[in-house]
Amino acid sequence: MPRDKMSKQMENTAPRVVIGSQGTRYELGDHLGSGGQGSVYRVSRRRAVKLIDEPDARSGEKLQHQLARVNRFDFSGVSVARPIETLRDPDVGYVMEFLEDMTSFRSLLPPLNDDNVLHWFIETGGVRRRLQLLSKFAAILAKIHGK
Repeated sequence: MPRDKMSKQMENTAPRVVIGSQGTRYELGDHLGSGGQGSVYRVSRRRAVKLIDEPDARSGEKLQHQLARVNRFDFSGVSVARPIETLRDPDVGYVMEFLEDMTSFRSLLPPLNDDNVLHWFIETGGVRRRLQLLSKFAAILAKIHGK
């Protein structure tokens, strides 16, 4: 199902519950965003769930292997959303830490239907904010690369 249809379907139905690999039930809350892989939903103050939009028969297995590799890294001192557990069938996705000060790079792109892009650009922080975010991103990548 395309992301837009899935997002609208999620907004128009009763809260959906997914179950983590450790048996924890997570009620999908606010839709936080969508990207190339899937959609992210808040499930608690400190947790979010990423659902893979169009999984195939091997998606869950591939995701488990990818997360196992990621979880081998020492992320102490690095502000990144860490995967905690995968989801049980029939859902494909994972639970991750939710960091309050996270900003989606997509939020820094102008809306397609905005006639006054300059006003939007200034209202969303302008060049200074974007350079600060890119600087933080570069520092995080440097820490990860150093580990």
